[in-house]
Amino acid sequence: MAKQKMRRQTPQDDGGGMSGAMVEQARTASLGMVDVATQTTQAALAGMQEIGRTLADMATPAVRRSAQTASSMSRAAVEGAGQVSRAASDAMSRTADDVGTAARRTTTSAKRATRKATGTKTKRRKTPRPKAARKAARKATPKRKRR
Repeated sequence: MAKQKMRRQTPQDDGGGMSGAMVEQARTASLGMVDVATQTTQAALAGMQEIGRTLADMATPAVRRSAQTASSMSRAAVEGAGQVSRAASDAMSRTADDVGTAARRTTTSAKRATRKATGTKTKRRKTPRPKAARKAARKATPKRKRR
């Protein structure tokens, strides 16, 4: 299908004054309605934007508060976990100390009972001194004269 050129129509004054005035009046009314509709739409849009801003301003403090609450809750959870960990390690070390003390008491009482039963005394050993300390002690004491 071939394209047809649109013919431009120039307003012609064909002598029908009444019909030309009605057309002009209809055109003016139509443009006026479009202007009114445009202004109404713009006013509605501005109102909606204002409502949106107001809601956002109201929601922002609530969001901040909820973020702060979440932050403090996570901080409390981390601190609580640290306290539990410290308490557990303290309890474990106290238990290990108590076990060591109980073992020492048991072996000491067993030795005591053995000595009582046999009637013997055990000789306590001196803790050995390092070689350098022994030499220093020998040098410090004077030599005895032989008779």
